[in-house]
Amino acid sequence: MHLSMKHLSKVIVATVMLVGVAVPARAATSKIVVARASGFIVSADFCSETEICQEATVSGFATPLGPLTGVLHERVDITTGRYTGTAVFTTNGGTIATTYTGQVSAPDQSGAVTFVESHQIVGGTGRYSHASGNLNVVGTATGDGALNILAFGTLNN
Repeated sequence: MHLSMKHLSKVIVATVMLVGVAVPARAATSKIVVARASGFIVSADFCSETEICQEATVSGFATPLGPLTGVLHERVDITTGRYTGTAVFTTNGGTIATTYTGQVSAPDQSGAVTFVESHQIVGGTGRYSHASGNLNVVGTATGDGALNILAFGTLNN
C-alpha cells in the first residue's frame, strides 16, 4: 500500500482536529504537538538473522516546540515489518526522549515504504525534564533511505 504525503497530511490534520475537540478539559500544561520532518537512515546492519538495526536522523519543525532534530535507533524484524526503537529529539528548550513501536510496509517496485510509529514520551532534559505524553508518526522512506514524516500527539510537562 502506497500513500502519498498529501494523503497522510489530510489524515493527520483530521485526527488533530478530532483530538483538539476531544481534549479541551486537559490541564494547561498539556499541549497538542504537530510536527513535520525529513531526514535519512544513516546506518543499517543486520543485528540478527531476521533483524536490521538502523539509525536515522531527522530535522524539522514542531508546533509549539519550534525547530527540532532527532536521532532514532530501531530494531526492525524483516520477516514481519514490526520494529521497536528509542529516540531523542532536541529543541531550543532541551531534549525529549521516547520509546516506540512501529510497522513498515513491504517495499514497492522502487524500494519505497510507508510506516507508522507510536511513541511514548519517557522523559527529557531542560524544560522537558518531566515530560510525558505520546506522538503518532506516519511517514515514507525512499529506497535510498530518505525520510519524510508527519507526527501529532500530546506533550505534558
